[in-house]
Amino acid sequence: MNFAFLDRLRAWLPILIPLLLLGATYWLNQQITPEANKAAAPIRHDVDFVIENVTATNLNSQGQPRFNLAASKMWHYPDDNATYLQAPLLTSLNPDGSKVVTTAETGKTLNNGEEVFLYNNVKVVQTNLTTHSETILTTDYLHLLPKLNQADSNQAVTLSTPTTVVHAIGMNIDLTTRITQFLSNVKAVHAPIAR
Repeated sequence: MNFAFLDRLRAWLPILIPLLLLGATYWLNQQITPEANKAAAPIRHDVDFVIENVTATNLNSQGQPRFNLAASKMWHYPDDNATYLQAPLLTSLNPDGSKVVTTAETGKTLNNGEEVFLYNNVKVVQTNLTTHSETILTTDYLHLLPKLNQADSNQAVTLSTPTTVVHAIGMNIDLTTRITQFLSNVKAVHAPIAR
C-alpha cells in the first residue's frame, strides 16, 4: 500500500470536502434556476385551454348574480392572461330586476374579467320594465368594466330609443345612473310619441 499517497490525500482532505460542497452547490443552483440562463429566449404565445359553449356568472358581495358571460368558444393565453371569446353574450343583472344584454361577434377579457373588450356588430339592449320599451346601442367596439358598471367606445355609435336616435363618435356610459356622454360628431333625431 502506498502510504505517501494516503498522507497526501489526508493533507488535501480539509480542502477537498469544501471544494466538493462548492461544486455540488453550484450544480444545484443551476438546476433550480435554469430560467435565469434562458431570459433572452422569447416567450411563446400559445393557447393553454379551449372551452366550447361556456357560461360563467359573477356574484356581488351578497352572493347574488351581477352578470353572466356566455360564449360559443373561449380560449386563453397564459403569457398575457388574455381570454378570447367567440360570439360573447354578456347579461348584466340590475338590482331592479332589469337586464342589459350585450352581444358581439368576438371579444376579449383581461384581468380575470375585470375588463371586457367587444368587437364587431356589438349590440346592447336594455329593456325598461315599466314601459317594456327598449334602448339599443350599436357599435363595432365596446370596452366594459363590469364591476364598475361602466362602458366606453371610441368608435361610431348609434343609440336608439322609441323616440330618439343618436349617432356619435365615441361615448362613455355609467350603467348605474344610465347616463351616456357622447364625445363628438353628435347628431340626434327626436320624434315625440303620437298621442
